[in-house]
Amino acid sequence: MRDSLNEFQVDNGSLYRRARLWMFGLLGCIALDLGLSKLPGALADLFDSHALALLALAALCSMFLLQIGYFYFESAYENIRIDIRLLALQNVWKNSALSYDFPKRKLVRYTLGPNSWGRQKLTLYLMGSLGEVKKLKSMDITFLSAEKRANLSAALEEIVQGNAEVEG
Repeated sequence: MRDSLNEFQVDNGSLYRRARLWMFGLLGCIALDLGLSKLPGALADLFDSHALALLALAALCSMFLLQIGYFYFESAYENIRIDIRLLALQNVWKNSALSYDFPKRKLVRYTLGPNSWGRQKLTLYLMGSLGEVKKLKSMDITFLSAEKRANLSAALEEIVQGNAEVEG
């Protein structure tokens, strides 16, 4: 959402929240299936094959393979803030949640496009304290809509061009 030339914000929070609800719902289906199969009587016979649990597990595995993640980008005033979280590995893998906060004037260039797997990646290049260009970790923005990716690209291009005018 663009309020002025200096402020821009984009995220995929609603998709991420829906994916989390699906993940917890599928985990609940697995627990329900396993619990109902332990009950005595005819109800347990329906859940002996654990078809519900296996189906939910297959859906969880496909969510894991999709690597649905949260992406938040904000450029307000003189800073850029980026938050990234992976849905499936949020509490397991140390790099599943990253956060960047840096001055806009350090942004030298960026690349935005598909990688070899076809996933949309954003890579930022920042000016270091000694004048060297540092590459930040590539960020997966596959689950941003095409419109949000275009707006993000326009905002980053505006920042890079503004920095080039100030330097040159």
